[in-house]
Amino acid sequence: MRDILAAEYEDVTVVTCSSGDDELRRFSSDTDMGEALILATRREAPGEEKPWRWVNLKRNPRTVAEGTVLAESIEAVPAKKTAAVKVGERDYGFCAVSGRATAPAMMRSPEVVDALLTLTDPERPGIELPRSDRFVDLPLAPLGELGTNGPIARDIEATARDSSRGPFLKEPHPGGAVDFPILWEHFARRNDHRERCLVVEPDVSGVIVSDGMKTKAAAKWKTASRLHINIDFRLTSQPLAACLTPEPVIGGRAWPSFILHEQGEPAVEKMDWVYPVVLWANTTLGLLGFYALGTRTQAGRTSLSSTRRGNMLVLDPRRLTGEQLTTAEDIFTRFKDREFKAAREASTDETRKALDAAMLGELLGLDGDVLERVKVIRDRWCREPHLTGSR
Repeated sequence: MRDILAAEYEDVTVVTCSSGDDELRRFSSDTDMGEALILATRREAPGEEKPWRWVNLKRNPRTVAEGTVLAESIEAVPAKKTAAVKVGERDYGFCAVSGRATAPAMMRSPEVVDALLTLTDPERPGIELPRSDRFVDLPLAPLGELGTNGPIARDIEATARDSSRGPFLKEPHPGGAVDFPILWEHFARRNDHRERCLVVEPDVSGVIVSDGMKTKAAAKWKTASRLHINIDFRLTSQPLAACLTPEPVIGGRAWPSFILHEQGEPAVEKMDWVYPVVLWANTTLGLLGFYALGTRTQAGRTSLSSTRRGNMLVLDPRRLTGEQLTTAEDIFTRFKDREFKAAREASTDETRKALDAAMLGELLGLDGDVLERVKVIRDRWCREPHLTGSR
């Protein structure tokens, strides 16, 4: 959809509402899901792609007259990174200007959007600090530049509808050693320790469906990795954007695998790269980067497709020194058994705060002022209606 709009349309404006209630984020009367109103002009001829305008309303207009006046006010807003939308003295929200890769939609805080726009900019990744004119460059890179996606779920599991693609039947993991361990689904209940720590045990044992599938099963095992990326992130209950398994396993529906390796080299997982990547993904800034790229149709949830996953910016291990890579492994050792709260509770999560301090201060050498400004972003993001509306 984004590609079609970019190629065939111009003057793209995306309007959303930042309410945490799905019904209040809709524009039509026959759905209970959050919606986006997209306005664009069809191109008469190919042209240069320009940034899109994203309008975030605090609430949708209630009458035609109110909507007309609001539309006129939006048209008058200057095209810059973020600017307020007002009708008289009433604040309706704000506009943000960015490329199509990032979706600063359904957001209430302009300061959070400013941070998202820079955290997802592959040309100049970094963070624009609130209450400051300071910009901090960060050594980030798209995940897709650092390795290879593992298979999607339907290429792993054989089903009654299609038994020709997936070589495995799923059985509960019995514990101990199995031939084909798989990390398949989420299980992050409040009183359960699973998925609260950076290391997550596999939950499924793959059983080859037939002798004819042995070759395909062996090929899938070559995608086994320790690093796994969350694909359907429920921010209200799940703490982790990425995790490690104790040993290499196949990534399943909720936790697809990702193999970090040098471009042009065999897809063999580089563990010295894995530590900084998994740690960064679970910092506050890492969560924000995931959130910015994900689809947020339902309150409290953001989903990242396999194609979009490669656009997520993570700490670039190629730009870290040998000493920094060793430091990252040391930080992982210190944090691997510590429990995290759900992502939306980052502002009160002492483990998340400590990880932020370790990664930004200890690993990257940034000063205390940066940490203090990141605290502002963390607190405001955790108050976003999309994260809090369903609680």
